[in-house]
Amino acid sequence: MTRRVLIAGLMLAAACGPAAAEGRLRILNWADYTAPQVIESFQRETGTEVEVTTFATNEEAFERLRAEPGRYDLVVPDDHMIKRMAEAGMLEAIDAAAIPGFANLSSIWLQAPHDPSNAVSLPYLWGTTSFTVDIEALPGADQSLATLFDPPPAARGKLGVMAESAEAFRLAGLYLGLPRCTDQPDHLRRIAAALDRMRKAATGTYSDDLVDSIASPRHLIHMAWNGDAVRARQKRPGLRYAYPKEGVLAWLSGVAVPKGAPNRKAALAFMGFLMRPEIAAQQTNHTGYGNAILGSEEFIDPALRNAPEFKIPSSARLDFAGDCPPRVAARQQAVIDKAFPAK
Repeated sequence: MTRRVLIAGLMLAAACGPAAAEGRLRILNWADYTAPQVIESFQRETGTEVEVTTFATNEEAFERLRAEPGRYDLVVPDDHMIKRMAEAGMLEAIDAAAIPGFANLSSIWLQAPHDPSNAVSLPYLWGTTSFTVDIEALPGADQSLATLFDPPPAARGKLGVMAESAEAFRLAGLYLGLPRCTDQPDHLRRIAAALDRMRKAATGTYSDDLVDSIASPRHLIHMAWNGDAVRARQKRPGLRYAYPKEGVLAWLSGVAVPKGAPNRKAALAFMGFLMRPEIAAQQTNHTGYGNAILGSEEFIDPALRNAPEFKIPSSARLDFAGDCPPRVAARQQAVIDKAFPAK
């Protein structure tokens, strides 16, 4: 452990004592996206009770904050949604540099386009979105996004789709080679048709227990995040996470304090807690996703560090989300809503 990390750890221990964080901490997060031992350690160290409420999509998180202002102390959306929430006045300003452990953040993830000065958020975990394939049943099917949007006959009725519909839209655009912010009618029709073909081949849309859904033998193909994919492969070794020629989606989730958080003090203490290298490693080991903390590498399970889902090939094309003009975003959302109607 370096001197800088050791000093940061000592500062964190002092800042996260019972006087700094007390009462209850209410977190709005993706399902199974916080390691249980991290919550247990924080509760034990601070005396703060942690309550986690889960959401299935970024849009659901946005709607929850809008419907229940002052209900949550922390929220963990993806990068593009952090910007949208901030623009809607849903997030508190934070003094990121004053949070113990801030110096442990890798410079790679500082000055990210969605929050360049860390005015409202800190990095949480990062990952990619693609699909898994039973490579023994469908050899070579990991080479192209055609596997998702024009699935082979053997995969019809054996395809799983995640509920994160905006990512399905972006993957369809990648497959078709279209600009991310297109709203040309012909482009939107082609994306809608690709989404329709995928949905017709699918067994359903899944949000909970995604690891089990991906690992289930009823699915030869499954849209997936890389962290869920590596955990599913532990249950079903024949799965392969695809890095198709068209590219994969890349994203960074962040942790932010909603406007009117009832326990801002505990929220900031937990943000600092997450920047401790061994805590960040526990998060990575549990979820299978990368973190942004320097010094965490020595605590990450070697099997995970070398996993193909986690170790992105140098040849992989990464597509990071970007903002589209409101008019374009609205037209794209109309296509998404039609392809993935609310239940």
